[in-house]
Amino acid sequence: MQLNIIEQEILSTVQSLPMEKQQEILNFSLFLKDSMQKNQVDKQNPTAFASALIEFLKEVESEPLDIDISAFDRNRPRESGREIDL
Repeated sequence: MQLNIIEQEILSTVQSLPMEKQQEILNFSLFLKDSMQKNQVDKQNPTAFASALIEFLKEVESEPLDIDISAFDRNRPRESGREIDL
């Protein structure tokens, strides 16, 4: 594998660091790589909650709620002793 000039400079700088700093950089790099791989797996295999949420949204879309909005109609007849002005 051939490195470009920027990669060579980074590698040279990292190699000039003390060993414990190099180890910290390596550990952090491995953590980032592991996190990226885990995110890819999570995208491919949704969790039970995500699956349930998707199913719920599909149900709501196929059977929308019928909400009576007549209570919000300004021209509705008065049913009580006071009128609500919206």
